[in-house]
Amino acid sequence: MKILVVAILVIMLFNFIAGVFVGHIARTTKADYRWKFAVLCLVYTTSAGIALQVFSPVVPILASVATIVAPWIAGVTGIFTGSQDWS
Repeated sequence: MKILVVAILVIMLFNFIAGVFVGHIARTTKADYRWKFAVLCLVYTTSAGIALQVFSPVVPILASVATIVAPWIAGVTGIFTGSQDWS
């Protein structure tokens, strides 16, 4: 279970950093990929949560939900953080 928590935290960190980058790009250029990135984060974290539940049924359902929700929230928070003008 400890390895699952570490994996979720690493995915959250990557999603946050990528979200900050996507938000910054949306703020500084005309390319706006924020919505697509949010959907992509939700899709691959959902597939990870489903795979976790299918291949390891001893993992509690709450851990699978955390695998889906926590990285997605980190990615969306990164988008909002990156799209802010801090000056």
